[in-house]
Amino acid sequence: RCQSVTGVQTCALPISALPLRIGLALCRTIDGLAGRPGKPAAALKWPNDVLLGGRKVAGILCEASPEGTFIGFGINVGMESFPTELADKATSLALALGRKTAELDRFHILELGLGQIGLVLEDARWREEAEAVLWMKGKRVRFLSGLPESRNVVEGVLEGLDPTGALLIDPGKPSGPSAFAAGELIVEWPASAAPSARVDRNGSDHIM
Repeated sequence: RCQSVTGVQTCALPISALPLRIGLALCRTIDGLAGRPGKPAAALKWPNDVLLGGRKVAGILCEASPEGTFIGFGINVGMESFPTELADKATSLALALGRKTAELDRFHILELGLGQIGLVLEDARWREEAEAVLWMKGKRVRFLSGLPESRNVVEGVLEGLDPTGALLIDPGKPSGPSAFAAGELIVEWPASAAPSARVDRNGSDHIM
């Protein structure tokens, strides 16, 4: 695994939007590493995961404190097999990109990822690109709203993100989409394919 923790001392963003922006940076990084037509594109699964080939390849954790906002992320780089219970849920760059572990330089990947994080955090139009790679956008989803014990399942079409990073789901009511700041998308693994199109302003051409 390639992991990094870095502190962001000043941040005007809502904490809810940070995992998505970091996830977008990791999508750019992974797409750049793929580097060839026909390779699976990374998808951003709300609120803090990155999928590759329908399986989780990276995760993000953000935490606010009086000292600042801290960002942690992990990319599974070189695992070549998974336990049976994880085989449909998880992947690695080596497996998804068809690379040997020795070909993947963890420090180079870390450098690319941190560079993309800096770019995304300065990008005022991040949400447009994030929505272009948002997993299940435009499709019907099941969403567990709030805490797991609430068992409040919402069904509707995933419309996108609001400016704070909340997930917009349209249940088909006259009032239109509702915004959800907490909860989890219900997934049947392996997840469906990643989006085929994206807005690319600082993507693979930039980081390779």
